[in-house]
Amino acid sequence: MIRTILIVSVVATLLGVCAASVPQLQTSQKQAHQFGLFIAANDQQLQFAHDAGFDTVISYDLLQQAPQDIQAHLDRAKQLGLKVIINLESFWPEVDSGAEVQAAFRRNFGGTFDDWASQATERYQAHPAVWGFNITDELPEAPETIGTWPTRLARRAELVRAHTTKPVMATLIGWSEDDQQTRRTFLSAVKPAVDALALDYYPIPEQSQPGPISRISLIAQDLAAVNQGQGWFVTQAFSWTDSQWARPQGESMHMPPHSAAPTAAQMVQMAKLAIDNGAPNVLFYSLVDAQATPGQPEQIRQAMQQLRQLYPQ
Repeated sequence: MIRTILIVSVVATLLGVCAASVPQLQTSQKQAHQFGLFIAANDQQLQFAHDAGFDTVISYDLLQQAPQDIQAHLDRAKQLGLKVIINLESFWPEVDSGAEVQAAFRRNFGGTFDDWASQATERYQAHPAVWGFNITDELPEAPETIGTWPTRLARRAELVRAHTTKPVMATLIGWSEDDQQTRRTFLSAVKPAVDALALDYYPIPEQSQPGPISRISLIAQDLAAVNQGQGWFVTQAFSWTDSQWARPQGESMHMPPHSAAPTAAQMVQMAKLAIDNGAPNVLFYSLVDAQATPGQPEQIRQAMQQLRQLYPQ
C-alpha cells in the first residue's frame, strides 16, 4: 500500500455530498463494518487475524505461492471464517516486483500481465473465502499522474469481471491533493472502473508529511461522496522506521529516524474517524511491517478489541 498500499466522470450530485449527510457514531453502530488486515500468506498470520477479531485479509504475497499452497491458504481462511481479498496489484509493468516474483507469476498464470489477472481470477473466484479482487495499489498516484490509468483500469476490471461477479477494488492514496474538488475529481475518474475504492493514509507521527490524523475525516468524506457504500479506509499499523520502507541508514521514505508505530489508542482513533465520517470498512496495513516493531502486534490486537466493542458484528 505504500508503493509510490488506485471513467471518466461521475454525476455532479455525487461530488456534492455534504458533511451533514455522513453517518455519525450512533448510525454506524447499527450497521456492520468489516475490519481487514494485510498479512503474509501463511497460517500463523491468518490465525492472528482471526484471533484478533478481523473478518477480512489481504494476503498480498499469495499469488506468488505454489498453486497447492494458494488453495490451502484459501481453505484455511474459510475454516477460520475469514474473507480474502485477492491482490492483483503487482500485475502492471510499472510495479517492480522483482524477477523471482514475476517468474512465479508466469509459472502460475501464463506469459502476460493480462494473463496473470485473467487466470488468477478464473482460478480462484469461486472459492467461498474470496471477497473480491484488488487490481491496483497507489497507481495512479495523484491527479497529475492519472494519464491513461482510468482506461487501463477499466480494461483490467473488464478482464476480471469476465470471470467473476465478486467486487473489483482499487486502492489509492487517500490524500493526493489539498483541494477537495481536485481530490474528488481524481477519485471519480477511477471509480467507474471498479466496485469499491480503498483509500490509504499513514500519518503517524503527525508532521508535515503526510499530515495530521484529522485529515482522515476529510478522506472518509471523500470516500463516502464517490464510493456508494463499498469502500475501505486503509489505516496505519506500522512504524515508518522499523518497516520495510525504512532506508538502510535508519530513515524512512517520509519520516525522521525513530518514528514510533501507532499505539492501540491511535489506531482506534484513526479507524473511528474514518467510520464516523462515512468509511464503510477499515483495513490495517500491515502485520508483516508491524512485526518489525516489538509489541506492535499486541497493539493491533488491543485496537481491534476496542473497535469490536464500538462497532459490533
